[in-house]
Amino acid sequence: TALLSINVAFLLAGIALKVAIQLTINTPVVSKINLLDSLDACSNALIPISIVGFAVSCSCLAADSNQIKTIIEAGWNRAGDAKRAEAQTKYKCCGLYHSGYVSDPLGHPPCSEQDCCTQAKVQHLCCINELNKSTISSEEIQSCPCTDFCMEKISDKFTVIVCSLGTSGLLLSFAEVAAIVLSIAMRDLMNLNFDRARALYR
Repeated sequence: TALLSINVAFLLAGIALKVAIQLTINTPVVSKINLLDSLDACSNALIPISIVGFAVSCSCLAADSNQIKTIIEAGWNRAGDAKRAEAQTKYKCCGLYHSGYVSDPLGHPPCSEQDCCTQAKVQHLCCINELNKSTISSEEIQSCPCTDFCMEKISDKFTVIVCSLGTSGLLLSFAEVAAIVLSIAMRDLMNLNFDRARALYR
């Protein structure tokens, strides 16, 4: 969202500045000389920002599945139980990779609200507040009825978002550069005698 918002803001700013330059073409030369210089400098300053946006967009498009999984693991590791529970409810999943202990870096809160737990005839450990006990064996963890893990669902959604942002940012970066170049060309075409007038009033 931030990348898309930044690119849209800079695109609109570049277009607005170039339009302002064109609007001053019909004003008296004395009043528009400094204004044109200022607006042109500001609009040209957007070019490096557009390049940065282009680089970030390319990075988003170049992200592979392993990098995306690393980002998700880091986010899950830093998130508290409340955020993890919110993710489990939103994506209807239980645990990132497996139903591990709450105390594990990649553990998860109980999945008591998931269908796999509410429809189970037997109360499993992953569905209640017992996962933080170190006495639970791996066999008991594997007996959890929940098989939909969050990594697959989150990574699919995250991949779509990253690709969409990268593509949008890439198109907006190209559009911004094209708008700046086109505006400069139009300004020069419509104001061929501006340099002569500038020299006259200096």
